[in-house]
Amino acid sequence: MQERSSNVMEFQISPDAHDTYQAGICSSPASLTWDSWVTQGRVDRFRQSPCPVAGEYTGVIPDNSMLCAKLYSDCNNPEIMFYTVFFCSNRSDVIEEREYRCLGQWVEGDITFTYTERRDQATYECFAGEVVDDDEIFIMEAGVNCQRGLEALSYGMKLVKQG
Repeated sequence: MQERSSNVMEFQISPDAHDTYQAGICSSPASLTWDSWVTQGRVDRFRQSPCPVAGEYTGVIPDNSMLCAKLYSDCNNPEIMFYTVFFCSNRSDVIEEREYRCLGQWVEGDITFTYTERRDQATYECFAGEVVDDDEIFIMEAGVNCQRGLEALSYGMKLVKQG
């Protein structure tokens, strides 16, 4: 079990099934090869967690070059961020709008994981991102359990800071 932030914890479940209790299974060398985590967010939010992006970023959606996205934070509520999908040729033609509350983030290697509550659907989502510099980030969805092994620089959406 790992506490990732004050509002996020992760744990692993052994893929090995046993009929009886096995002392030491979590500390065995085999447990080091477990690669999937179960991610849980604190419902009552112990502490506010600002989102890792500040300002407005835009980019082209990788698997559909006709669609663009805008990711931006709420200056008055830094734990809230918005994600809007629109046609690149017409920014006012909005296809989807999402609102997220950031519950926590942590870094593993070069990847920053951000665990969020999607407020418009009352679900949880994780994002994996890599910061190139202050003006450029790559981000991709990492599922509800913060999937590891994703390559944000290769397969994520490039977002460039506006303004």
